[in-house]
Amino acid sequence: SAQFIAAFMGLDRSHLSRILDLWTHVLGACGQYVLVGVPNEAYFKAHLLEEFAELNLAKVCCIGDATDFWAEVPRHPDFAQISNQGHSDKIGVFAARGLHFVSQLGMVIIAKSLFFAKTSEPEAIKSRAVQDVLRELPKWAEFLYDKGVRHAPTPYMSKWHTPSFAKTVDGKKRLESVEDVIHSPGTARGRYTPEITYARVKSWRLLKPIIPVERFHLLNAAWWWALGFQNLTQAFLRPPPDVASAEQLRRAAEHREMDRRAAVAACERAPATAGAAAAATAE
Repeated sequence: SAQFIAAFMGLDRSHLSRILDLWTHVLGACGQYVLVGVPNEAYFKAHLLEEFAELNLAKVCCIGDATDFWAEVPRHPDFAQISNQGHSDKIGVFAARGLHFVSQLGMVIIAKSLFFAKTSEPEAIKSRAVQDVLRELPKWAEFLYDKGVRHAPTPYMSKWHTPSFAKTVDGKKRLESVEDVIHSPGTARGRYTPEITYARVKSWRLLKPIIPVERFHLLNAAWWWALGFQNLTQAFLRPPPDVASAEQLRRAAEHREMDRRAAVAACERAPATAGAAAAATAE
């Protein structure tokens, strides 16, 4: 928001109106070229989480997703074609689409400038802007994505992990194989990091709720700054500590006590049930 930028720069908001556009683009460039980028291979090796290894996703370095920003439809007749290109199949309105990838800890490492929402996510990944950045990843890196991208070309022909979604077979929805049933829940859980990133990005007023036409020229800069600001100030998504907290120990003890009482009650009921069955048989 303008109020935040004014406080960030140490200025009064009334003095910011004339230079708001300038500073938004400056901050956007800072996010794009300074705060968002691919770290070196040592970073990826040092931050491969055990939770991903347990799901057979140890080599996943990039977790990607796309989101749409609802925007006002340009009413001028010269922009009719733009209105068609901006129709989103996700939210059903005119929108701009953003694509980004994060590391296992939630650090934004790859992003693409906003584009019309009618462009599919695989086509966006094929763009030269994304492919050039993908070359900076380790050759062994793998990708995690949702159903929007089952497979997309990468410079090193990397593997893509996606959850399997149920298909209708004989009127019933079912997964394709037992392997899908086992692998899909874990793959879906591993994708929570991009969703948190988008929740933080969309908290900026320049990107919500419906972006007016007069703010279109600030859209891209606001997108890049929101991504970069997260890397700069937000805590990365760390796994839970190895040592259980006091609250976790208390709940675990309660669960064990409940299990013990249930077992004792079952043992007490067993002789009575057996006696009643024997009596019924004798009669």
